[in-house]
Amino acid sequence: MLSTTKTLVRKLAHNDASVREEAYNALKSFLKSKLSKKLDLLELEKLWKGLYFSMWYCDKPIPQQSLAGNLGKLFSEVILESCLKDFHEAFWLVILKEWPTIDKWRIDKYLMLIRRVIRHQIFRLNASQWPQEQLDDFLNVLQSLPLSDDPKVPKALSYHICDLFLDEIEYVIFKDFRDYSEESDEDEEDEESDDDDDDEDDEKDKSEKPSLQKNTEKTEEEIRTKKQEILSSTPISKLLEPFRHTSLNAKFKPLREKCKEVLYDDRLKEWGLIKSDDKDDDSDDEEWKGF
Repeated sequence: MLSTTKTLVRKLAHNDASVREEAYNALKSFLKSKLSKKLDLLELEKLWKGLYFSMWYCDKPIPQQSLAGNLGKLFSEVILESCLKDFHEAFWLVILKEWPTIDKWRIDKYLMLIRRVIRHQIFRLNASQWPQEQLDDFLNVLQSLPLSDDPKVPKALSYHICDLFLDEIEYVIFKDFRDYSEESDEDEEDEESDDDDDDEDDEKDKSEKPSLQKNTEKTEEEIRTKKQEILSSTPISKLLEPFRHTSLNAKFKPLREKCKEVLYDDRLKEWGLIKSDDKDDDSDDEEWKGF
């Protein structure tokens, strides 16, 4: 077991991209096997150290995006449930340890990696219909590591979690709606291509507009109904518990305030989870009442 781990770590951290890719594929097979159940937290940390340097040596945006997505998929598609919590904890332990060494040229790809890791864990929870034990494990790790008030935890990392968390929940639970796709920017360039159409076409467009608007309104109503059904089956309040805890208990006031921004995000008002005037009634010393 130790020899397998050492070999994988060495190859994952290799400066040759083909060696790293081969090691990643071997790691996927290994993590899917029953042998991975024998991995303890320390060995999982070693594997994540190798994966960390795999990202370190990855150059250019497209390969970086691909690798970040693949590392995220280790959570949603590969790792066994029995190892999931330790695998998640090992990821954060490595990130926290290496964070001070990340330079300004590499920080963006690690921020992207963190986003993908969060996203794919939410994907897994959502696909499994939010099992209580897995959900508790996921949130407990977040609360005890990146959202901890521990002075050793970089505040920039905590703030990044605050910035992305609702984005990723929204991305996952509303994945079937085009508005929430990351790759939906390609169709916006042709909107003004027909500005010189003749008057006849303009009049035709005007005559058709009411019926099109009616169909659009109907579709939007159906979308709103579907979204409410999704929201009713998603434990949003539970997912925000780490932010609630930190907003109440952190000694560092800017961190408390950052977590409160998550708890009073406009999307929560839009989703009917908080009232519009809740934030106005809140003071720094009051306890957040929840949803």
